[in-house]
Amino acid sequence: SYNTILSSYYITNVDEGEDDDQNHDGDDARARSMLHVNPRFILRTYLLQKAIEKAEKGDYSEVHKLMNLLRHPYSTTMEHNDNEGDDGDDDHSYFAPSPSWAKDIIITCSS
Repeated sequence: SYNTILSSYYITNVDEGEDDDQNHDGDDARARSMLHVNPRFILRTYLLQKAIEKAEKGDYSEVHKLMNLLRHPYSTTMEHNDNEGDDGDDDHSYFAPSPSWAKDIIITCSS
């Protein structure tokens, strides 16, 4: 049950060490562990739409950029990204939550 899981988490992560240094070390280890299981890059609809629009005009640079990000979703850098054809977009926007203006974009299988 939820209470069992929560109690187990509390015992493991909160009661584990009285010393602040021990808790800090545990937090660092937990953060490193989370980086290995939670992707940094998640394909967002608005990013895909932007790539589709460019591709329809013959510019596949955004498609290539997204494909490289999808090949390395856990990477903490853009080192795996092919920057050819970069149009000056902020690379950090690929890792940010979707902007509010993008909430109404819908892509269907026939797009």
